[in-house]
Amino acid sequence: MLKKILQLIVVLFFTATGVMAQTVQIENATRAPGDILVQVDMLNYTDDVAAITLNIGFDSDLMDFTGISGTTLTGSWVANYNSTLNQVMISYTATPTGTGYPINGKLLDLMFFYKGGFSTDLTFFESTCEIADKNLAPIPSTYINGSVTQLGSDGTVSMADLTDQTIGNTLLMPVTIGGGGFGAVDAITLKIIYDPLQLSYSGLTNTLLSGFVASAGSGVLTLTWTGAAQDFTVLSTLFDVQFVYYGGVAAVEFAPGCEIASGLSWLPTTYVDGSFTPRTEVASLTISDIGATPGTAVQVPIVASGFGSSELGAITLHISYDDSLIFTGISNAFFTGMLVTGNSNNQITIEWSNQNNTTLLADDAVLVNLNFNYAAGGGEANVVFDPASLIQSTNLVNIPVTYVDGSVASFTVTFTVTDDFATPIADAVITFDGTTYGAGVYVFNNLGNGTYPYSVAKAGYLTATGNVVIAGADVTEPVVLMTLYSVSGQITYMGDNARPVGTDGTSTTTVYLKNPADSTVAYTTGTDASGNYTFTDVLNGTYFLDASTDIDATLSYDLTDAFVIFGIGGTLTGLQALAADVNVADGVDVTDAFIVWGSWSGGNIKVPAWIAQDWFFENPVVIVTSNLVGEDFSAICSGDANGDFVPIP
Repeated sequence: MLKKILQLIVVLFFTATGVMAQTVQIENATRAPGDILVQVDMLNYTDDVAAITLNIGFDSDLMDFTGISGTTLTGSWVANYNSTLNQVMISYTATPTGTGYPINGKLLDLMFFYKGGFSTDLTFFESTCEIADKNLAPIPSTYINGSVTQLGSDGTVSMADLTDQTIGNTLLMPVTIGGGGFGAVDAITLKIIYDPLQLSYSGLTNTLLSGFVASAGSGVLTLTWTGAAQDFTVLSTLFDVQFVYYGGVAAVEFAPGCEIASGLSWLPTTYVDGSFTPRTEVASLTISDIGATPGTAVQVPIVASGFGSSELGAITLHISYDDSLIFTGISNAFFTGMLVTGNSNNQITIEWSNQNNTTLLADDAVLVNLNFNYAAGGGEANVVFDPASLIQSTNLVNIPVTYVDGSVASFTVTFTVTDDFATPIADAVITFDGTTYGAGVYVFNNLGNGTYPYSVAKAGYLTATGNVVIAGADVTEPVVLMTLYSVSGQITYMGDNARPVGTDGTSTTTVYLKNPADSTVAYTTGTDASGNYTFTDVLNGTYFLDASTDIDATLSYDLTDAFVIFGIGGTLTGLQALAADVNVADGVDVTDAFIVWGSWSGGNIKVPAWIAQDWFFENPVVIVTSNLVGEDFSAICSGDANGDFVPIP
């Protein structure tokens, strides 16, 4: 596609500059199956063309070349199909000798028998193509490829995407047929391809028609049938193809060469591929991701999990590894008698069997270690399970297993540590993958793929935590340590230092820094007996102060407060206004005075109309940008309109 785009750009360039590019172009043809013509054009050849050599490739499983027709230049034409090179070879010589002809249009038609169902490119082999003038000098030419695509569809032949399949079992792939144009089908040829490392063909079953002939080999299954015309206008299942499934996402695909025919006519058909996908199993075998120093020996454990009470009777593991590893054997086998029975071309086979085994494979147990020499050049070396790996019970029933690949690598993680003002920090302490290193150690080498937890700490900063994920490449991990600040001050009753709101052995006062957006508590601290508080480890930002206390406020109001509320309650502001509005309704008024008087006269027992809370605190905004933040704030008790109460912690 990219090449075709570049060719078109060349043509457009010459057009834009007033120079017409000399182009040989194959049509993009949409055709029904059967005998078809595909036009080839030669454009803008104003010089006399005396000789032409064209070599064109196509999918010979999809089309048969039958010749050329409609030639427009006078002379000698020869066209042949070279089955060895899979090319149509066309040559032309102008007659009489020494003459030539200009051309700007159709050159000829390519003739094919098109089997339909699939598309194919028609591709020039440009290195062997040539256009020459009457002096036999080459004429510079641009070659633009073409294609053949099926026109319409009379029906569909489909397979299915089958998920949740058990590795090792014999599976059935249904093949269905149906379509409005399939009313009289009398010949069927299906060509199905698959990966023989993932699937092994084992026959047909549930066949709708008798007489299907099957041949399979090297991952290609061909099925043919001829007989009396059948009506497939209603969707029907032709048969089920049986495969033994060895794992992985196994594609099962129709390939060019498929045919649905009626009489002597090939019917335009849509083919839908299928696949097998393994179920997610409880039991698993995992090849570990290992970090190692290049040029050293390395052990790669295969770790088991989820086998529970299954008694294993047979194990066959097929494993491939990259060129930067040299296999040297196995060790630490969980089961006695595990053997390497194959080792060639970077592939090994490990086998074991014991139908009398009673030893259970525990979770996180190492089944076996794979031993390698890791090349001095390092890099990532994958170690992967191949299809056909199999675990069986003592009675040789397949145990569903998820196989997880691993690798050996020598990746590097480099930390960059700055503060929240982008100033580098050179001496932070990093704990990486459970190990704490010295201050300033920021580079960690010879690591494998995987997830590595870390924390980065330095006094005066918030400790940063996270995970480094290595996935096939070195990692640079930027870490920002947020500076921590302190906020301190004193809580007093109505701003009077002689009346602190503090904490002693019988009462507790707690101070909060809250977030302005939602009033959630960001930080909490206590006070001393003098009402002093200090927050440490506060991040920069904007907060507001609040507090709570359990200091007894029973005697915080008296008759004097009732008279203050009655007389000047409407003029009170700030904390005193909050203290005076004991019923929390319509501001301070005479009702509040009577509620205070009634509660006082009843022995300082608050009447039900007293709704307000016992304590009110100022809520000053605190902007934290340095360690010099100090903020005193005040409190008052509900009902104490004149603010003369002396709290006793």
